[in-house]
Amino acid sequence: MKKLVIITGILLLTVSCLPFRATVHNIPRVKTNNIFPQAIVKPDTIPFHFPEKTDDQFGKRYKMANLMNLFNQAELEKVLKDKKTRAFIVVYKDTIIYEQYFKGKDRQSYLTSFSMAKSVVSTLIGIAVSEGKIKSIQDPFCQYFPEIDCATFGTVTIEHLLQHTSGIKYNGLVKLYYGKNLAKKVLPKGFNYPAGTKFKYDNANSQILGMLIEKVYQKPIYEVWEEKVWSRIGTEQPIHWALDSKKNRQAKTFCCVDATARDFARLGRVWKNNGIYNGEQIIPSFWIDSVRAPRTGEGAAINYKYHFWRAPSLYNCFTAAGMYGQLIFMCPEKDLMFIRLGEKTNLQMDDKFWIPVFLQLIDQMELDGYFDR
Repeated sequence: MKKLVIITGILLLTVSCLPFRATVHNIPRVKTNNIFPQAIVKPDTIPFHFPEKTDDQFGKRYKMANLMNLFNQAELEKVLKDKKTRAFIVVYKDTIIYEQYFKGKDRQSYLTSFSMAKSVVSTLIGIAVSEGKIKSIQDPFCQYFPEIDCATFGTVTIEHLLQHTSGIKYNGLVKLYYGKNLAKKVLPKGFNYPAGTKFKYDNANSQILGMLIEKVYQKPIYEVWEEKVWSRIGTEQPIHWALDSKKNRQAKTFCCVDATARDFARLGRVWKNNGIYNGEQIIPSFWIDSVRAPRTGEGAAINYKYHFWRAPSLYNCFTAAGMYGQLIFMCPEKDLMFIRLGEKTNLQMDDKFWIPVFLQLIDQMELDGYFDR
């Protein structure tokens, strides 16, 4: 009888793929992305190659203060290794000055971005606005979804989704990450709070925005990204973009874009350079300006704007960030970028740990005269 119960339980889990995936894989991990079907996004036909002027002592020269214990300092290279970094690149004046890989990773390794994908979605919203596909980010998002009742959700604008101030209620993160029908699972069920009153970082906002892009362009978002950006900015390798299932092929637009570290750096270079690549305006400059400008009111977070995080105003840097410390950290005024990709550590918020590290690096580089060279 006990054996029968066990077999029955296994069968039930197998029949319902969501509980099976969630039980076996539990919380998302870097390797979890491999369990999903993938869409392939083709790169540029002519890659951009970063000049290299490697500073071999960079990782040893600069030391990081432990913000939990200010008496404890460690060399940057040790911090990178101890905190499960897999790739780290420093780009100054479009030149790679420091590049390290760990745990068997190298320039050809695919590394996942988790929520850095949200910044990809934001970029396409900006392009859609510039092309007239979206009239305004003040439009109620329900205007683009006939299946959504505007009488109920008409107060939620596209900007509310970009700012994570929509207040919408949906089926939950587990069903988004492991579910096989994202278009159904993400539809709003009501409100947790009124739109425009509170910041609550929520993956559903980004998933709906990704689907909105598909509505206005009448094609999958990975095809739009390939056409509008990825094949036009000197990228070298394809993207692997996770889908909900082979049948529905709905991209997970809140996460799960895999690329090489250098290709993430190529994307960051375009964001940093105000949307321009090779003299061509790939991403509208007004959108990059909007991303970098702080916004308060309507529940907005001072350090977050349109699916990008912002460093303190003194530095005027901004970043695409994902869980476990996946970051493209861009400082246009210094012509500087840090690209860091890694795995989960014992830190509670890996992605937020690295921003103070980068700010310490900038301070030390400034004192060292690096920006005068």
